[in-house]
Amino acid sequence: VPEIFDGSSAHPHCSTTNSAILAPQTSSFVAESFSELENSQAISTDLPQTPQQSIHLMPRKLFHSSVSESSMAVPISDKRRQKKTPPTAKEMKLREKLVIARRTIHRLNMQIARASRRPRTLASASDIMSSAGTFLPPLTHKLFCAQVKMSKISKYGRKWSSAVKDFSLSIYYHSPRTYRFLRKMLALPSVTTLKRYHNRISLNTGVHNHILDYLKTEVAKWPTSKKLCTLVFDEMSIKKNLEYSTRMDKIVGVVDLGNKRKDVVANQGLVAMVKGTVAPWKQVIGHWLTADGENSSAIHGALFHCLGAIDSIGLVITTVICDQSPKNRSIIKRLGITHEKPFFFFRDKKIFFMWDTPHLIKSIRNNLINYDFIWKGKTVKWSYIVETVKSDQPLRLKLVPKVSLKHISFKKKGSFSKMKVKLATQVLSRSMNVAMLVLQAIGQLPPSSLPTAQFVLDFNDLFDCFNSSRKSVDKLSYRYPISLTSRHHDFLWEMLKALSTAKFVGCPRQPDCLNGWMVNIRSLLYLCEFMQTTYGERSLRTRLLNQDALENTFSIVRQQHGCSDHPTAKQLETGLKSLSLSTMSKLPSSSNCEQELEQALVCLSQLPATSHDREIAEDGDGVLEFDDHVEELGRVELNSFYYTCGFVIRKFLKAHNCETCKVTLTVADSDRRMEHEHHLFAYFKSFSDELGQEFGHLILPTNEAFLALLEMEKIFCNGFRPRPQKVGIGLGLQQAISLKNITLPLCSAESYKDFVAIFVRYRIFWTLRFMNKSMADNVSDKRITMKKLFKL
Repeated sequence: VPEIFDGSSAHPHCSTTNSAILAPQTSSFVAESFSELENSQAISTDLPQTPQQSIHLMPRKLFHSSVSESSMAVPISDKRRQKKTPPTAKEMKLREKLVIARRTIHRLNMQIARASRRPRTLASASDIMSSAGTFLPPLTHKLFCAQVKMSKISKYGRKWSSAVKDFSLSIYYHSPRTYRFLRKMLALPSVTTLKRYHNRISLNTGVHNHILDYLKTEVAKWPTSKKLCTLVFDEMSIKKNLEYSTRMDKIVGVVDLGNKRKDVVANQGLVAMVKGTVAPWKQVIGHWLTADGENSSAIHGALFHCLGAIDSIGLVITTVICDQSPKNRSIIKRLGITHEKPFFFFRDKKIFFMWDTPHLIKSIRNNLINYDFIWKGKTVKWSYIVETVKSDQPLRLKLVPKVSLKHISFKKKGSFSKMKVKLATQVLSRSMNVAMLVLQAIGQLPPSSLPTAQFVLDFNDLFDCFNSSRKSVDKLSYRYPISLTSRHHDFLWEMLKALSTAKFVGCPRQPDCLNGWMVNIRSLLYLCEFMQTTYGERSLRTRLLNQDALENTFSIVRQQHGCSDHPTAKQLETGLKSLSLSTMSKLPSSSNCEQELEQALVCLSQLPATSHDREIAEDGDGVLEFDDHVEELGRVELNSFYYTCGFVIRKFLKAHNCETCKVTLTVADSDRRMEHEHHLFAYFKSFSDELGQEFGHLILPTNEAFLALLEMEKIFCNGFRPRPQKVGIGLGLQQAISLKNITLPLCSAESYKDFVAIFVRYRIFWTLRFMNKSMADNVSDKRITMKKLFKL
């Protein structure tokens, strides 16, 4: 044990060397040893007899202040020898521990020294990626592995997995600007790669057969409860806009019913979705482009086409749901649906029908604003609800904290508040019922307001019956699954009886929402019994029995294209394809519906690439038929046409770097001068006025090329305008131009065919651009301004 000696004397049993560094493994052990030594008596050893060598032993005080020399001095007589005291057993034990600790320290120091001299070996990339899988979620792990793999690979040689492309595409549709910012820091696919990956799947109008073909193999593995499904369909307002699809060789934006196209610009998009009745899943299975003037027969045909397609892949249709638009009411009337018989048969299978419940609750509120309501023989007035809300506003602690003046004031033009389901359900809620009872009890509302309070409570409970999502039984409300033994049945039969005698006072014609509630109540009661007796389903979550999933789909489609209230037909198709990225689509916070329970089934990467030649071969009937009349271009149009001819030739020469074609199509440098009146626009359009460079860098067509393109223009104008709805219109125009035997000596027949194709493609683009501008000019500027102000 280290001790304090005077002079240079050393203890015979201890070493004075104190330079060893304690290793972390033994530091606590050594500290305990020294602590025990401090509490023991001083160690006595054989000492010299001379006064100069006499010392007095004291244990070393670790981490304490030093003791003064006067207190340590003990007088020792020369004649009196100090007695030799042998070490105790405890001291011997501590000495052994100290020796072991010093050996351990030495061994660990040697290991550290050897490790510092040893060359370090880095783990391989594969080891890092496999190790990261234990700490990261699956999608994050795939993205991490992509960063490790692609960090050292050139951007032109990177090959991306489907999972990374799905993830990147979802970010791009949320915000292209954010995606471009992330690409500066992360290795992600280019926008061109994402668009090419997105375009490998084509969603043609009509039923999406390639999606149903994929589902057919998956449905065969499902249990019966998961096969039970609901068909939901609704129309979405779209912008009148025409776009040319070069892949499909057709114009997108006209009325397209899948098997028939019309020469009418579409302004409605009909979308059909199938979703689970018991299991929470959903999938868009078809879309159609319609117009306001179309009758209900188009929707009726689409409905039965969907029913047949769903039945053919093994799904079991239990319910059909839609809103109460005029076209839908006409369809339901043709099916023979009434509140006494809320079902119909398809292929000998009973299918129940229900109106969308959120639309019904809004309709009740909207009609109550305009008319008094007779409920259970008593009068219900909207004015009592308005007075309750206004009385609650000045209070610091409100009786109905979620209700404000916007719930009762809808006079602002262009306001979307009247369409929000949340505002209707918060007014017709239990909280409003309690507030009205309190105000009536203290005298702020008259006793005649009690029927209105009871009406509010009844419709709150009725909506809860159709909006149950909890799995456990709730004794305080009706928001739990309905079953044959639940207390929903008695309440629903009571409400059905009350609705049969209810009416709006002074309304010229009773609104369809009253009959709609009776249809829904009886359909739900029958459906609950049918599900248990036929398929053994004891309970039913009614939140799955509405079209919220489809409404949220429309919200996401609008969000993906700059929060556009009216996306184009092409944007609708693109949005529906992007929704195949099931888990990555996010519902906007301003949506009219809550987040639905369902999740999409099909992911974009799971679908095979679709062919585009099949539709053109089926619908395109070859060469277009033309009249003999040909329009002549005026003097001003000739100038603009001559300028655009140079643009077409530039695009052709960029793809065909041929000297023969260049000589045939472009004016030589020595001949670049203004000789005709139709050169004026190109002359003034150029940026150079130097002698010999009057036309700058513009390409001037030769007279032969100009006359050939002029003939093509006449054929195009005569063949395109009457037939924009035709599939394969570009191919038909090319064949019509080829049959005219227009003289244009290019290097080969293939070059001439490519030249004609380029002219037709760009000519279609220009025509549609002017048509879209003309349709946009017809929209009221005042309405556009009000929309922008509303968004702000």
